[in-house]
Amino acid sequence: MSDLIIRKAHPIVEAGYRLSIAEQRIILLSLAKLDSRNIEQSKVTLFAKDYANSFNVSEKIAYRDLLNASKRLYDRSIILKGENETTEFRWIESRTKYHKGEGRISFEFSHRVIPYLFELDKRLGYTQYHLLSVSGFNGTYSIRLYELCKKIHGMQNQEIEVDEIRRILMLDEKYKEFKVFKRDVLTPSINEINAKSDLFIDVKQIKCGRKIVALKFIIELKEKVVKAELENNKRPSFPHKNKYGKFVKLDKQNPKMSSAEYGNYAKDCLAILDNFYSDLDTVTLEDLRNYWVFLETNASFRSKLGNKQKMLEELRKRGFKLVDCELVKIDKKQIDLVDDV
Repeated sequence: MSDLIIRKAHPIVEAGYRLSIAEQRIILLSLAKLDSRNIEQSKVTLFAKDYANSFNVSEKIAYRDLLNASKRLYDRSIILKGENETTEFRWIESRTKYHKGEGRISFEFSHRVIPYLFELDKRLGYTQYHLLSVSGFNGTYSIRLYELCKKIHGMQNQEIEVDEIRRILMLDEKYKEFKVFKRDVLTPSINEINAKSDLFIDVKQIKCGRKIVALKFIIELKEKVVKAELENNKRPSFPHKNKYGKFVKLDKQNPKMSSAEYGNYAKDCLAILDNFYSDLDTVTLEDLRNYWVFLETNASFRSKLGNKQKMLEELRKRGFKLVDCELVKIDKKQIDLVDDV
């Protein structure tokens, strides 16, 4: 999964098109599995099992997504914006075939789209990223905004006009008021990108008079933020909770009942801890507490230093326990009493 790479020419990243999340996943998985250096490659076969594994969904959902997409994908088109005119063409050459009982679909990319997906060159420019970076997205617009941010990351000008974003997302008459666009499109997408991808994004609004006309994107790679702090020989800071949404809340009485947003936050924080510490003895008291809280949040979370019980044992060795997720010093008599039993 980690080696699957997406490449799209910049004109496609900036093109106007509308695909469901399942249709976007099918296009991306197809691109990741085909050799982007071979322009002769256009025929695709996708299996429900591969789709399920790539996007962490059940095979039942994968079958449903492939079946539904096979009915609609042929009708989806791309609108490229040129200097003097626009060009429109389909994603695929003919209707997608759903092979009943075999759990797979097959289709062929249209000859018009192939030059923008295969054998890409520097003249057009292209955006590249790992499929893993977007595989957890569920929002319809998150992948498109992620690709835009990947494209402009590192550029001197990271401003995009609001009307241009609306054109790319093909919003037409939807979300015309900026506050509605921000609430229903921009904020949920940015939150998902920050929670689940390799990017941290902040957005500043640019006004002309009272009207918000453009957005300036401030984009950072998570690994670069972590690396800089590692070089200073201190544990990297945890990401700001606001980047994960409004409801990043820990239930201290029952961490397993914490919000889903807190779960996303906890997963990223665990990765930071594991990247920094190599030995349990060197973990600070506060980070032992953090380890336990983050591991307790979700039973599927793992750490290379051990499970949550291991963290509690280490805390006890140092004379501490956890009460409602907070460090509490153990009375030495209590420790001796337990040791004598």
